[in-house]
Amino acid sequence: MLSLGVRAQLVGLAVVCAIPGVLGLGLFAVNTWNGAIDTAHVRSQAVATRVASSLDRGFNEYSYLLGQLANRPAVRALNASACDPLIREYPPLHPELTAITLRDLDSNLICTSLANATKTLGPKEAGLAADGARSGAFKVVAVARGEVSGRTVARMVQPVKNAQGVIAAQLLAPLDLRIYGDRILSDLPESIVVSVFDTEGTILMRSRSARAWDGRPVPAALWKVQDRREGRVRAEDVEGVPRIGAYVTVPASHWIVAASMSEAEALGPHRVATMLAASAALLCFFVAVLAAWFIGRNVSVSIERLIEVTGRVMSGGTSARAAEGGPREIRKLIRCLNGVFDRIDARK
Repeated sequence: MLSLGVRAQLVGLAVVCAIPGVLGLGLFAVNTWNGAIDTAHVRSQAVATRVASSLDRGFNEYSYLLGQLANRPAVRALNASACDPLIREYPPLHPELTAITLRDLDSNLICTSLANATKTLGPKEAGLAADGARSGAFKVVAVARGEVSGRTVARMVQPVKNAQGVIAAQLLAPLDLRIYGDRILSDLPESIVVSVFDTEGTILMRSRSARAWDGRPVPAALWKVQDRREGRVRAEDVEGVPRIGAYVTVPASHWIVAASMSEAEALGPHRVATMLAASAALLCFFVAVLAAWFIGRNVSVSIERLIEVTGRVMSGGTSARAAEGGPREIRKLIRCLNGVFDRIDARK
């Protein structure tokens, strides 16, 4: 280092001194960026948790409603010619319920709120419904296309015990997920999009463009959540938009609620701050190096002039004088040396 010139040493010193400041600004930019990502995750998880709680609370309400209906004597009688009138009266009070149907465990129709209901269910649906009823508790057994609305519905099953206390029938209540989704997802923040999908990766509800994505498969990047109950995710959504979010599981149905913010909205303000911090760091670095270079140049040029004049005097050119320049101390040294040369020249 000592063999280097003044200019090089000053530039090196400036670089060494500027590095901590540059690193500090860089660390600030990184922390700001990571903090923005973490904030987006936290906000998304809070919204996802709220929606999952609403869905779970809603299923508990349907469980209570259907449980009360299943305990009515007219329902437990399982008499097709004397249906309980509440089976027809409940759906108009709950628009998201497309129907309420009472069937035996072989899926044969007993009573229904529909004008034209199918006599028996298909083998797959009948099996799922019967298994759900035999479980002895309210259950969401399947997601399918509604026979009335043609839209995606969740089939809820409530077991019905006969007069002897034996499970002999089931109340089926298809839940229209588009109507229900409009209600559950109506008051979300504009910056957050929520999607609800089942354990098979089918989109059931969405706070935006619900009609376009109803029943479509969830993107592969999001489907990795199937092996956990909750977590954070950063991937492209169904529309190909990079998003930052989180997901939780609804206990009653095991559906997954994913909430997310677009990276542009979440990181936009912080991207500007990060760019400013990075620009400030680079500017500070270059200013320090440039200032050191100019100072070193000013000093080195003056010293080089002194060296040149001193060399000429030593060679016999006693009339040579150095022009004053550079820092105050260098100018003072030049005046002193010029004075010495003047005295030498005067003695001749």
